[in-house]
Amino acid sequence: MFPTADMTQARYVRIGAPEGAVASTAMIKGFQVPTEVAVANGINAATGTEITFPHVVTGAFTGAAYTTTIGVTNLADVSQTLTISFNPGEGTPMVARRVLAAHAAVRETAQSLFGLSDEFRTGWVRVTGSAPITGFASYADTVRGGLAVVPPTAPDTSFFFLHIADGPHNGKQDWPFSTPVQRAPRLRSMRWARQGL
Repeated sequence: MFPTADMTQARYVRIGAPEGAVASTAMIKGFQVPTEVAVANGINAATGTEITFPHVVTGAFTGAAYTTTIGVTNLADVSQTLTISFNPGEGTPMVARRVLAAHAAVRETAQSLFGLSDEFRTGWVRVTGSAPITGFASYADTVRGGLAVVPPTAPDTSFFFLHIADGPHNGKQDWPFSTPVQRAPRLRSMRWARQGL
């Protein structure tokens, strides 16, 4: 598709379709875990200056080694300074700053961004800038394998989960579903619907 591009240096692809709407998806092979493939849907590159990753996991835990990589792209025609805040499940929030040139991108592990040790940590990340940004988070277990890539979210007052993997599997309950709610002083309601109801 891009015969002259050095794909080892590529950080994102931006698609524009002035003739009509498009949908896109990408298969990512060998990122962080050589044997894994992740699928990421294209997202609308909106004009927001704040994005959130509600889950970050890093470090060793019971035979696994988790890594979260945060990727952020500057959608603006000017450079900007990003403030990237890690809000751990326990402990004091940590802040990193990165300057991104116009249309540049950064991709860095949570461990590198915030100077974390190999100790197991979880939390969430908020990224703010002065101009439009977008991004992704990838989660990998580099010991047992496993890779997932997700788009950012924006703070909002209502969310809808399209799929809940919760129920018996191989005769045991091993697909737990949990809903971490960040920055919610008063959660007004959560509704659950079972299949067929």
